[in-house]
Amino acid sequence: MAEKIQRDPETEQFIDTLEHKELYRYMRDAYDEVTELGENYDPETHDEVVAERASQKYDVTAEQAMDIYTSVEMKIGDFHAKRMNKTK
Repeated sequence: MAEKIQRDPETEQFIDTLEHKELYRYMRDAYDEVTELGENYDPETHDEVVAERASQKYDVTAEQAMDIYTSVEMKIGDFHAKRMNKTK
């Protein structure tokens, strides 16, 4: 696997507060692995592969896994927007 990405500590603390943090982090790491840290991302291929892996590991459907991942991504986006507004 490629090297690990440096993660933002504040974002990681925020993720720690979320219900599905383990599934999200598992999928995030799987995306990093299968896309070579995002260099070769193909949604038609990689979304299905990663969602299926999470489905098997966390006993949810692939669709549920993708919905959870997307929901957490949106929450992280909101967190970043709020954080940016505080620094203005």
